[in-house]
Amino acid sequence: RQAGLAALLRAVSVPVVVVSRLPEVDDWLDAMEAGAADYCAEPIEQRQLDWILESNLERRRQAVAAA
Repeated sequence: RQAGLAALLRAVSVPVVVVSRLPEVDDWLDAMEAGAADYCAEPIEQRQLDWILESNLERRRQAVAAA
């Protein structure tokens, strides 16, 4: 499972936020080690997800501007 996620993350040039129904630490760690920008698990609060997405988009904008 982690190998597939890692291959997907290498194939895209945008930050990937994993949204999952699996709250286990091992799933979070697998995603982060594979290169995910962030991980959000249930219970998911809309405000939390909005913040995660916006902060990752802002980091991406800053990286593009600096390049």
